[in-house]
Amino acid sequence: MLPGTGITIGNSHNNVVDRNDIYDLYNQAINLGNSLNFDGNGLPNWTHDNQLTCNHICQVGPGVTSDMGAVHTATGLETGNLIELNSFHDIVHDPGQGGYGGWGIYLDQGSSFVTVMLNLVYNTSATGFTYNHLESGAYQLNGTPNPVQNNIFAFGAQASIHRNGDDGALNMNFKSNIVYWDRLAPPFGSLSPQLGTWSCNGTSTTFTACFDFQSNMYYSTADPNMIIWRFITAGGNTYTLAQWQASPSPGDDLGSTVNVDPMFLCAGSSACGGAPAYDFNLQAASKAPSLINFQPFDPSQAGRINPVATPPPLPPAFPLQLSTVF
Repeated sequence: MLPGTGITIGNSHNNVVDRNDIYDLYNQAINLGNSLNFDGNGLPNWTHDNQLTCNHICQVGPGVTSDMGAVHTATGLETGNLIELNSFHDIVHDPGQGGYGGWGIYLDQGSSFVTVMLNLVYNTSATGFTYNHLESGAYQLNGTPNPVQNNIFAFGAQASIHRNGDDGALNMNFKSNIVYWDRLAPPFGSLSPQLGTWSCNGTSTTFTACFDFQSNMYYSTADPNMIIWRFITAGGNTYTLAQWQASPSPGDDLGSTVNVDPMFLCAGSSACGGAPAYDFNLQAASKAPSLINFQPFDPSQAGRINPVATPPPLPPAFPLQLSTVF
């Protein structure tokens, strides 16, 4: 088991991790797969047909470690792995020099064919979703996409979505997601290279081949019309959504909107009754179902149902460098 990790599934298949409350950890809550530096020629990999469903994961990090998320995968080319109907929030990485990677859902090491759908991810110190494809020494394959569909990604402190690697392989289908933002600049200053909704480390000639974006809803409470807020940072350039749809790869993110409020019941606003509260169910008047074919789901159903366990409070084992970010 990785130090500080709650649940680790290694080279194993047909496991179900369902309806757990996992919290107060110094590293990722769930680690799936161990195909590190996978090049297709190593040991056999049987990390397939695993289901991570209806889990509530929070208070992960918290400001102590880096390169982690609520869920981390290294499944290689195996199929049938599913991340569905979970609620992940308050994931915080080490804010010190060299610290990085407080992600919600972290598909690492070229993980392929992982279905990510109907999840709520919010309050992450880096991004809600990240995909990492090895640039050298890894397999170079086209057509190994991960369906990332019908999720809510909110309040990523550095960006909302991130992709690392520059290989020209199609490895993400990002469709019918709601991406929600409330700031114009991240709290980490110069330590953050990612500003805006979507960040990609590819070059201007190859990065658009890496993903397929369609019919997503992007909304910034700080800049609803996205006059100041940059939509995407990619290949060393920044784009508005209109520019992104037209250039350099016409057709990206067709059917998406940037100025339509998804109308959550209460998304971290003090106007909901005092302290910030989080209820990401949609109001009846929300246009998300009709505009982007978003399928409403109830994030409060994630986690244990009965009985509710209340462990005694324990002092932190390490000094927390960052207790609150959001």
